[in-house]
Amino acid sequence: MRLYFFSLLLLFWARFAYSVMVVDGQIDDWTYVKDRIIDERDIKDKSGDIKSVQATVFHQWNRILNRYEPHLYLRLSVYGNVFGSLGGRQQQALLRQQHKITPDSRYFYYWLIDVDHAPETGFKNTLYDGQTTQVKKPIGGEIMVMIGWKDGRYIGVYGPSNRIITYQSVWPNPPNLQGINRLLYWQQGTCLPENAATYASQNHNLEVSIPLSSLGLEVGKMVGISAFQICNSDQLLKGRKVMRTETDWTEPMDLRLVSSAGPIIVDWLWMTIPTDLAAGEASLDLNKDWFAEISNGELTERHVAVNSARVEQIVGQQKWTPGKLSTKSRANITDLIQGIGLSIGDNENVVVYAVTRVWVKGGKCRLHTGSSGPMQIWLNGEVVEQVKEGRVVTSYQQSKEVSLKRGENRLMVASYGGNSNRNMFVGFDLDLGPYNYGWVYASVEPLEKQITTWSQIRNSY
Repeated sequence: MRLYFFSLLLLFWARFAYSVMVVDGQIDDWTYVKDRIIDERDIKDKSGDIKSVQATVFHQWNRILNRYEPHLYLRLSVYGNVFGSLGGRQQQALLRQQHKITPDSRYFYYWLIDVDHAPETGFKNTLYDGQTTQVKKPIGGEIMVMIGWKDGRYIGVYGPSNRIITYQSVWPNPPNLQGINRLLYWQQGTCLPENAATYASQNHNLEVSIPLSSLGLEVGKMVGISAFQICNSDQLLKGRKVMRTETDWTEPMDLRLVSSAGPIIVDWLWMTIPTDLAAGEASLDLNKDWFAEISNGELTERHVAVNSARVEQIVGQQKWTPGKLSTKSRANITDLIQGIGLSIGDNENVVVYAVTRVWVKGGKCRLHTGSSGPMQIWLNGEVVEQVKEGRVVTSYQQSKEVSLKRGENRLMVASYGGNSNRNMFVGFDLDLGPYNYGWVYASVEPLEKQITTWSQIRNSY
């Protein structure tokens, strides 16, 4: 019974952790995506004014090619509703069934992607219909992604030289559109396979996912992204229906086409060891194995890094103790060891060790770190990161590429202090690299039999 429930617990984390991004109009899976544009409310329309823009890269499984492929994920959040109070297919179908006349409202959302960082090339966001957009940092977009609504929804994705490389529409016949929108019908080119691009909306959120290869983009490239909106909304003026056209433009952001950092790991086993009078960088530079120092050579850092630790296992005068690290505190290590009874004096001349495990499918990804003081990290027994300079940090500050094994990987961190308010932030990519999907963290050592059972269940769907 214990084996069964442990397996189900690991399965739950693998399935529902934030490593899974779904194009469903929800914001939950965007929680850890930091790249964003914030835009104030600056048009009169009660719906459609852009509030924020986010973008990231996420590796998605391609069933046809039987491999993971990087996708560009784009998201908009607006004031009011994305497609107005009556927008969306279900609402429109219901109105038609009731033989009511639908409002003549149009909402079009665009993302511009600047590939060559040259504002003078591609589609420029400085002017629209002869009027300045007042964008302070203009870009020239070689790629345009557009999702719009008018009695339904359509998506158009432009490639270099304004060549449409994806086109979908629910309209039986093209309407009489003007300006930018008319490009959708005048310049149709080679189409992508069906469902190459996906999109969804819900309330004030709109998101789309497109394979990088379909856009002619490669992982690692830096691009500029800006967004704008064009809406034609109904309003009554002295009893007469009139149309009002408004546009909303955002400043750009730079995005490197790599996966976003995932959540900070919070589940660890903890140990504290005094370092005599050495603190901070001095205790790191001594190149001492503090486990060997406290155990007279019976225990080593490498042994712990390879084999991990057990709850209540004694080292010196302390016991390995589980504890959840705060993701918000500026002194999360200090607060934690005080809370679980591992404090030693003022905690300055102390090295704090933390160990945990991560289960993945294996492959390359980035390790993200941040620390207020010197820190060293072991992955499966090998030192993969060393930070000597202390900083004032509240999240990740740097990242580097590492390789994870299929199955269980063991992670150990040493924080060397230097001040009484120390912290650390450690995590991996949101999708844990191109061959992974989902993660499981656990600080408590399980039986190998339990992990085997979890693997069989996890790989069955």
